[in-house]
Amino acid sequence: MSIVTRYVHIEKAAEGHNASVEIKESFLEFINIVDTTGAKMTEEILNSLKQNDLSIMNLRGQGHDNGANMRHKRNGVQSHIANINSRAYFVPCVCHSLGLVVVDAVKGAIEIVKFFSTIQTIYNFFSGLTKRWHIFQSMCCELTMKLLSDTRWESHVNAVRALKTRLKGIYSALKEVVQLQKDSLTRITVESIASKLDNFEFICGLIIWHEVLTEINCTRKLLQLSYLSSYATDADNYIKAN
Repeated sequence: MSIVTRYVHIEKAAEGHNASVEIKESFLEFINIVDTTGAKMTEEILNSLKQNDLSIMNLRGQGHDNGANMRHKRNGVQSHIANINSRAYFVPCVCHSLGLVVVDAVKGAIEIVKFFSTIQTIYNFFSGLTKRWHIFQSMCCELTMKLLSDTRWESHVNAVRALKTRLKGIYSALKEVVQLQKDSLTRITVESIASKLDNFEFICGLIIWHEVLTEINCTRKLLQLSYLSSYATDADNYIKAN
């Protein structure tokens, strides 16, 4: 678990001039977490703040990902901290929420579920044995695939990109696997995967989802840029003034 503090830095100015006000972020530390319950993680956070001579009562907000152990209303970290300091309002991670929107959208259509299931099957097949993975990497040396994650949608972008740009190489990798492992189960699995890769709908899905996921990933990264905070502050001040 990583702990980062965001605070307001006010620098006094000479008489007759306005003070300089800045929003800054400072990284405190990485904490090795064994017990991932909300109560234990809260304890670790409180210990970290204490060691850095920071009072929990000065906290005016808390931001975590949307995992159940972080956001749960009763047993999550945000709940435990709010019980100590009611002014520490919880702000969900926008980037994480965006990922969950995509997750729900994917689960809403059986064709999309099948599409990503095929990608997961390909990953599972090649990563199941070291020899297969080496063959995959030799055929698709510039790109690789990772286990698909509902909360880290960049893994989906990379997986779709690998298939879209190296589809021919993956076919070659499947053929080489069959030549090395001539057992019937491997042959049946390869034939099943090859038939899915040769499907028109799957190929269209690669093109469409590569475009969609790339845009979502760019938006997600944009939302994490530090200077967006100052833009949000300027917009808020403008709205209040008008």
